[in-house]
Amino acid sequence: MGDKSIAVSIIMPVYNSEAYLQSCVDSILSQDFDSFELLLIDDGSTDGSPEICDEIARKDSRVRVFHKNNGGICEARNYGMERARGEYIAFSDHDDIVLPGFLKDNYKIASEHKADIIKFGRKALYIEGDVTKRTDVRRFPKEALSRPEIKERYLKLRLRNAMTCVWDGLYQRKFLMAHKLLFDIRYKKGGEDIDFCGRCFALAETLAFNNEVYYEHYIRKGYSTSTKLDEHRLAKFQMLIDNLHECCEILDISLNNPLFKLCIVKEQVYPTLSYLASVHADRGEMKRLLNQIHSDYFMQSDSLLKYLGEDKKWGIFTILFEMKQYWILYMITKGRSL
Repeated sequence: MGDKSIAVSIIMPVYNSEAYLQSCVDSILSQDFDSFELLLIDDGSTDGSPEICDEIARKDSRVRVFHKNNGGICEARNYGMERARGEYIAFSDHDDIVLPGFLKDNYKIASEHKADIIKFGRKALYIEGDVTKRTDVRRFPKEALSRPEIKERYLKLRLRNAMTCVWDGLYQRKFLMAHKLLFDIRYKKGGEDIDFCGRCFALAETLAFNNEVYYEHYIRKGYSTSTKLDEHRLAKFQMLIDNLHECCEILDISLNNPLFKLCIVKEQVYPTLSYLASVHADRGEMKRLLNQIHSDYFMQSDSLLKYLGEDKKWGIFTILFEMKQYWILYMITKGRSL
């Protein structure tokens, strides 16, 4: 079952990150907490990252380095999880920063509650060049939920972005192993974190939250000129709805719950529209894709006002979708970010 002297194993996939890797690792190694290991999973980097990883490991015995052929972030994380020795597992991207207390504070709370998962606050910074264009801080009230409470609040937690990323939490390794929880390697274009967290939350007995912010995630603007429709990206959105459906079955949550449809709109309809806008898809293709979603989940219509009672923003979006006002939604999505 691993080394009981190691409280937390931090898994960091590394791929061509020589510009940011050292600062990210330094933020972890400077933590006021001794009982951890850092697993650097070099996923076939072609820049100077492998040498940086090896040099870091030579200087600090808490760091273990693994070099493997490129297989993507899901495969790299799974590779690390299979080799982790800690009581809990944490994740970090190779170009982010963890803040003081990341390990000490959250391990303490997780241990106090014997939590399968603890989630804490995070800050996203949107970067263009050297300029931070905007920041987004998300956190949840400090509390611990039992399994009945997780079931009662699962859809609302999913809607409130508690499951959108993995690096804002600690996950008990024994819990992950017992349920054979790994990342789904079919995800190649994002979505893997929602899928993984969705399944973890659905199976957890105890879930804890710490409302302090301990993680800074940097979103650096890329420039893509591709306008070709990528079926893999569209398939990702359907896979997430399959995941949502599966998790609701595990928790015995009715699919007639208004929050279920709000989650479908947030995780499939809105991202589909956003992607179609980015590739300038024609109206016929848009209508075909949205009609399929509508026929799968929105054929039985109840009072539309129920959505507003659950969430005003996504409620309005859902009402318009249920009324098949696709073009209005397309223009809203094209003009703003929800």
